[in-house]
Amino acid sequence: QLQASSPSSSSSSDGVLVKWSVKTMATVVLVMSLGTLAACTALAFAQHRVPPGTWPMISDTFVYPPANWISRWSLVGGGTMTVGCHLGLYFLDGWRDRAGKLLTALAIVAMLGLQCVGSVDASEDIALHLTGAVLFFAGYDVFMLLRSLRLLLGGGLGGGLGRSAGQHRLLGGRR
Repeated sequence: QLQASSPSSSSSSDGVLVKWSVKTMATVVLVMSLGTLAACTALAFAQHRVPPGTWPMISDTFVYPPANWISRWSLVGGGTMTVGCHLGLYFLDGWRDRAGKLLTALAIVAMLGLQCVGSVDASEDIALHLTGAVLFFAGYDVFMLLRSLRLLLGGGLGGGLGRSAGQHRLLGGRR
């Protein structure tokens, strides 16, 4: 649930079934991501699918069972939770201008690309897999660059908070 007030201040009759903080979602996504990479890479080596003296590309570890099952579950679930994190970040930032909305939309589209990569491996449909990969890697790189520039320049992409409002609150009001 995204809300401006403390989750403990809402009544139990407000219809909310589950409340997760953005921090909790980000932690779950991090654990899922690292766990998926470690498990799928270990399986690729254990199944002797990696030529000796080389290291596999990440998506090459997602081709064969059971790693393809793990990656499909993890990348779609993790991508969905990351979309939730980006929506939370949007509200924490307080950037309600057009640039803030476009940055959030760019991050969400990039996450859809990641979910596509996780859902369709290169051996099934190379065009769809590469489309998802380009959406994710290029889209998220552009998102990170523009967000960093906006923070560095004090909101110079159309807003104007410098440090985001959420970061300001997390740092105890210090600028």
